[in-house]
Amino acid sequence: MNRKGCMHWLPLAFALAAAPVAAQQAATTPQYPEQMGTMHDIGAGPHLFVHGDPKVDILDPVTLKYQGLVQTARLNDVWWGQWALSAKGDLLYTTTTYYDADSDSNRQDVVKVWKIPTLELAARIQVPPKQVMLPSTKGMMALSQDEHWLFLQNITPAASVSVIDLRAQKTAGEIPLPGCWSVIPSERDALKFATICGDGTFATVRIDAAGRKLDVVHGDKLFDVQADPLFAQVARDGDTLWMVSFNGSVHRIDIAGKQAVLKEKFSIVEGLPDDWKPSGDHLLAFVPKANVMYVLMHAHSYDGSHDLPGDEVWAVDVKAKKVLSRTSVDKVTDIAWYDDGNAPVLFALQNEGKDLVRYEANPAAGYSLHKGKTMHFSGESWSAQIEVK
Repeated sequence: MNRKGCMHWLPLAFALAAAPVAAQQAATTPQYPEQMGTMHDIGAGPHLFVHGDPKVDILDPVTLKYQGLVQTARLNDVWWGQWALSAKGDLLYTTTTYYDADSDSNRQDVVKVWKIPTLELAARIQVPPKQVMLPSTKGMMALSQDEHWLFLQNITPAASVSVIDLRAQKTAGEIPLPGCWSVIPSERDALKFATICGDGTFATVRIDAAGRKLDVVHGDKLFDVQADPLFAQVARDGDTLWMVSFNGSVHRIDIAGKQAVLKEKFSIVEGLPDDWKPSGDHLLAFVPKANVMYVLMHAHSYDGSHDLPGDEVWAVDVKAKKVLSRTSVDKVTDIAWYDDGNAPVLFALQNEGKDLVRYEANPAAGYSLHKGKTMHFSGESWSAQIEVK
């Protein structure tokens, strides 16, 4: 037999020689029956919620141990449902879209209310079949301050907002808002929200006690849409909003009054080399007690690069108007802040949403970040939204 023929027989010879050993090990190794049961709840919070594909994954924010999931909807393997959490973290609201057959058939949109920590379905509310179909994005679905009302962003392609009465479990009304996008509820007034408009203004919307439109007030122009547009994501302290522009300017906007007012504006990139600019999806996170805002940033920016992942996370003191620290990261798209009083952390999605990283923050070093635990999901990606409650 030639050398090539011998090589073909070698694996079989080794397998036959090992068979008696394997049989002996199987005979001496104790066999335990698989233990199965039902988990009735995922335990007391806080919980880390991350939108997966197509579900909301729930993890332990300290260990990143997987705890459970709630299914959301997608259409033709492309679109995800939206979700929002109650202030106490005891209720999770999700949107689901159903078609009788395909995207050309009859459509139904539904809001589902889930109990946390049991993950039981508490309510199912049919809503107008107009809700936006985008990867999970804050501002597309939002609760009023008293959690009586749920606001849903619509696009048909005309923009509007559906107002859902959660107590009566029905749609109260629809408010046309042409040219405006993203719902920012007031934290002082349960009957009011703001929205960003394409002419550089903010619209302040008020509803009456029945959930119907009372009035819509457009304020003064707050930003230049052509020269330096704003990202729609906000970091907030009550009704004070902190937002960043494509060119790296921080805007402090007050939505407490009858109309939104620009209180101040300053640059965090002026005079710096390498053309650093903000980028990402949920690119902001706020530390209220320290007045520090984290911003995802990327170097060598160009027109359209605002969608790129961030290469650094900057900690900005919004009161002192200066950058406290810069931490290198690996293509991060979304961030969220969490502080249980002991170990402040920043959660980040990187590697096209396949990795969730827990960064430990150091307040004594300008809120710089140190990379900690990582949760990797092979063959799956998380989309934008992260929240801990």
